[in-house]
Amino acid sequence: MQLKIEYMPVDDLIPYAGNAKEHSAEQIEQIKKSIEEFGMNDPIGIWNNNEIIEGHGRLIACKELGITPVPVVRLDHLTDEQRRAYALVHNKLTMNTDFIPDLLELELNDIADIDMSQYGFDLDLEEVDSYAFDKKYANNLQKHFGVPPFSVLDARQGYWQERKREWLKLTGDLSETRDGEYGRISDGMITAINEGTSNFDPVLAEVMYKWFCIDGGKILDPFGGEQTKGVVAGELGYKYIACEIRQDQVDLNNEKTEPYDNVMYYCGDSSEISDIIPDREFDMCFTSPPYYDLEVYSDDDLSSLGTYDEFMALYRRIFEQCYDMMRDNTFLVIKVGEIRDKSTGNYRGFVSDNINLFKEIGFAYYNEIILVNPAGTAPLRANSNMVSRKVVKTHQNVLVFYKGDTKKIKDYFPQLNFDEEDGS
Repeated sequence: MQLKIEYMPVDDLIPYAGNAKEHSAEQIEQIKKSIEEFGMNDPIGIWNNNEIIEGHGRLIACKELGITPVPVVRLDHLTDEQRRAYALVHNKLTMNTDFIPDLLELELNDIADIDMSQYGFDLDLEEVDSYAFDKKYANNLQKHFGVPPFSVLDARQGYWQERKREWLKLTGDLSETRDGEYGRISDGMITAINEGTSNFDPVLAEVMYKWFCIDGGKILDPFGGEQTKGVVAGELGYKYIACEIRQDQVDLNNEKTEPYDNVMYYCGDSSEISDIIPDREFDMCFTSPPYYDLEVYSDDDLSSLGTYDEFMALYRRIFEQCYDMMRDNTFLVIKVGEIRDKSTGNYRGFVSDNINLFKEIGFAYYNEIILVNPAGTAPLRANSNMVSRKVVKTHQNVLVFYKGDTKKIKDYFPQLNFDEEDGS
């Protein structure tokens, strides 16, 4: 079948009411500039009664430029269902590919007399390369490493949330023993946020284990919390041993992880962890500690200590013991966040205090990772926070340290490939 180009007045063309493609003012301006520079060379696809199938953006641009008549091609051979499908497919396929960075750079460099930025090309070639890289390789990196191994991990992404939903089927209810959960509600309104506690993200646990522990290795956790880290470790075949101060939480965790012979929670004060846990030669230390008084987990634990200095002194004592319990050439990974002094509103510098403390203990500071969390209740807190010009935090820091010679990491940790692994 041969398509025949006709010319019709723009006012005779009828936009399709179900057109699902958005056309921003910026895009219309780019289309107008293209038509002015190169002409109207792309016919609009129409169907019975002159209704548009594809080309709505071009029609808007032609109307604004005062161009009439315009070239059209009739697609009357399509059924009604095919017409609807083709409208979506045509728009989808034009967005599914990106430029090859090197060739794009060469082509842009060879175009001297036409301003390509007016058509949406960013002439900062480093940004062009970065964007193309993200789009072209992110899916492969996700398959290879679980999530792209960048310094920013984005827990808002669909692939992260989908993986998290699968893990939550295994981890179950994560807040059964928490004191004063999540927040308070009064008259149907949330009146207190972050007065309770937060649960650990199982995807973060999975990725950190696989990235920074040897296969089947033994993991030490001085702040066990709820059962997430244990379930994930057990499911993936790691040996996981944690200390947790609340007996009811320990009992629940051991119940939830009973199917895994390689997971054990001990009850006790982490400041005595080397006496509580008999194992040594751990292959990784992975934890999320109390953030001083930001989240109070119980009346007895580290989060309820009187002063920040007292907290940090006991904190040092705990991780000095963890250092001694780890074998050489192993990683310590800790998820922390900045905290404010409740009397002044100023940041305490908890993240930098962690870095300095672990370096003083003997660890090498190796990776800084930013974990971007879903906004959650952040919009509800933004108005009240900004009264005192406090921005709402939607990220946490994942700090990675190494006990040993970092130059020899590749000798102890082989290249990863999640594609070749079984399990979640």
